[in-house]
Parts: sequence; structure tokens; C-alpha cells
Amino acid sequence: MTTLTRLLALASVPRKRVALAVLLGTLTIVFGVGLMATAGYLISRAAERPAILSLTVAIVAVRFFGLARPLARYLERLSSHDVAFRALGRARRRVYERIEPLAPAELRGDRRGPRPRSCRPRARCWRQGCSWAGSQLLLPWSRSPGTVTARRPPAAS
Repeated sequence: MTTLTRLLALASVPRKRVALAVLLGTLTIVFGVGLMATAGYLISRAAERPAILSLTVAIVAVRFFGLARPLARYLERLSSHDVAFRALGRARRRVYERIEPLAPAELRGDRRGPRPRSCRPRARCWRQGCSWAGSQLLLPWSRSPGTVTARRPPAAS
């Protein structure tokens, strides 16, 4: 069992929230592609100097994608961080529940504090690794299948 699968089992990540974060991340990418495509079309079409009414659909599409992309990005960040922090809280609670019975015997200290080989530095390092894995590793990787479907195949020459 790898560390990542043990971490996911320990955190019991809610699948609906992860799916929402992945969907919003995919929408962000799709809106970015739409913005690039419609802006490129608008620039190349406007260079031909047509009547302004023939450009209104492209102008509205650029405005829509220009507003929708950062909104989707913000909501994706919000939901993915919510998933990461909830999973981190659950994992932390379970770890502390497991090590609590060991605390009187293993973490006994004197007036200067706990022994140098206590669990505290290891738990701090583990906690920082968990938060990084959730928000920076798992969610961007899970969005990648959505980007593959959003891309257009190259034109045959």
C-alpha cells in the first residue's frame, strides 16, 4: 500500500467535493481555451474591417469567457482548498486518536519539555506534507483528463 493510498484512506476524502473541484478546474481550462480561441478569431476577423455588427457575437463571447474563467478559477481554488483542509482535519483527528493512548508512556518529559525523540516534529512534517499533497498534487492531476477532452486535435496537413 503506497503512502498516497494510505493517506486517502486515512483522510476519507468526500468524493462529491473532489468531483466538484475537478469539474470547476476543468471548466477553468475550457473557459481559457474558449477565451483564446474567440479572442484570436475576433482579432483576425477585425483586421478585415467588417461591419461592427458582424463582430458582436465574438465580442460577447470574449467578454463571457473573460469573466467566466477567473470566476471558475476562484471557485475551483475555494472548493479544492476546502477539500484539502477538510481531509487534513480528518486525517489529523484520526492520527491523534491513534497516538493518544500512547502519549503517557511515550511522550513523558521533564521540566524542560518532552524528550528530543518525541512525535511532535514528525507530526508537524507529516501535516505539512498532507496539506501540500491534497491541494498541489492530487487535484491538478485529477483535472488532467478533462483537459485532454477539451483540446482540439491538430489539423491534418
